[in-house]
Amino acid sequence: MMSYLGMYFFTKLDDLQYFLGCAGSITLFLVAASYIILIVVVAGITDDMQDLPATYKKLVKKSHLNTILVISILFIILKVLLPTTKQAAFIYIAPQIIENGEVKDTVKNIPELTKLGTEYLKELLKEKIERQN
Repeated sequence: MMSYLGMYFFTKLDDLQYFLGCAGSITLFLVAASYIILIVVVAGITDDMQDLPATYKKLVKKSHLNTILVISILFIILKVLLPTTKQAAFIYIAPQIIENGEVKDTVKNIPELTKLGTEYLKELLKEKIERQN
C-alpha cells in the first residue's frame, strides 16, 4: 500500500515534470546568452587576439557556466525520464492487473476476442459501404 506522502508525490509528477522542463529551458537559455555576452566582453577587454581563448576560458571557469550548463541539461533529461501521473499510475497498477486471475483468463482468450472484434469491424465497414452506394 502506498503512503500518504508517496501518493502526494505521485499526484505531483506532472507539476514536477513541468517545473524541470521550465527550469532547464530557462537556465539553458541564460547560459547560452551568458556565453555570448562573455565573448563580447572578453573581446572588448583583450587587446591581443592571441590571448582571447585563454582569457575566455578563465572567465568561463570563474563564472561556473559549465557547471550551470550541466545542471540545466540534467533538469531537461530528468523531465524527459520522469513519467507523467498517468504513466506512473499505469506502471503502478499494470502488474497488479496482470497478476489478477480473472485478467489472466481474459488474456488467454485474446486471439478469440481479436477475431470477434475483427469480424465486427468488417461487418461495420461493409454496412457503411452499402449505405454509401
